[in-house]
Amino acid sequence: MINLFKNEALCILCIQNFVSTYGSVDLEKVFLIPPLLFDKKARNYFKRKDTKIISVQDTVTSKSEIFVGFNEKYRDLLITTTNAVLMGIEVGLFELDEGYLVCRDPVLDSASSIGKTYSDIALASVNVARFIEEPSATLYSLLRIKI
Repeated sequence: MINLFKNEALCILCIQNFVSTYGSVDLEKVFLIPPLLFDKKARNYFKRKDTKIISVQDTVTSKSEIFVGFNEKYRDLLITTTNAVLMGIEVGLFELDEGYLVCRDPVLDSASSIGKTYSDIALASVNVARFIEEPSATLYSLLRIKI
């Protein structure tokens, strides 16, 4: 079940931070960002400085406890993520360009001013970016997402 803090506003900030830091992001991958960053176990793993992402398959295999039930987390956040993307486009934060989400407005300078959860999300984004470098089909398959 979706927690209260996992709302569209935080989702917009999460996506905006990610997209502004890493340039344009494939829309299929944008929908993986909130489930990876909002889950406390995953966020704690990805934010650690000693976390090394070699491949998705290696990470999913070695840290399977983090990815158990990922399909449910993905589904729980599907509407929230969709609303966040649409709201971001509507207010001019994002634009869609040939299947990629592009940030039109840079992210806030200080993640710490928003709170600990957002600061952790900003730290975890670095490793999540490495994690989602593989093709979308591979990611969805290894994470066992059923569409």
